[in-house]
Amino acid sequence: MCGSSVTGTVDHYLPKEDFPEFSVMAANLVPACSHCNSGKKGRTFRGATPNERFIHPYFDTLAGEPLWLTRIIPPYEAAQFEAAPLPGLSANHSELVTFHLRHVLGTQFDRNADNLWATYPQYLRDEVGGTAPVSPGRARKEVARSLRTSILTSGENSWNASFFRGLSEDGEARKYLARVARTLTATPLPL
Repeated sequence: MCGSSVTGTVDHYLPKEDFPEFSVMAANLVPACSHCNSGKKGRTFRGATPNERFIHPYFDTLAGEPLWLTRIIPPYEAAQFEAAPLPGLSANHSELVTFHLRHVLGTQFDRNADNLWATYPQYLRDEVGGTAPVSPGRARKEVARSLRTSILTSGENSWNASFFRGLSEDGEARKYLARVARTLTATPLPL
């Protein structure tokens, strides 16, 4: 439901309190991480318009396409992160994705983005820099590679894919990470 790489639970697409007749129906039980299943969604399942509803992972073909990205909000020294629909989606799909993200993502998403942001400069330094400084061009290529890897390992709409999709579209954020990476020393590999 939320894009986390960790599931472990199932959530009721339609709340069991409001739809007890569907509480054990397989199509109403969707994979969910324990954080999102613990209360963020609650009894919410739709909004005021037909496009204000959750994306169903089994029945919405849209779920297999890239739908969202993570916007990185400056100042970069204390960046904040916002989940947003991809530019270019139709108005109906954008409304659907906005509702879904607003009502599903919880604090674990924010923690994941914080962790990626904080650790990526060291990754750039160790994996890309070698003995040379990390240039913005090399950072751009590595972000594209990280996005491809995230899609292959976790899916089009995983948290990591969303993060790297947003970073790939934000040249100023990439330049900032490359600058930070140039100030770091290489991390020695364990024997």
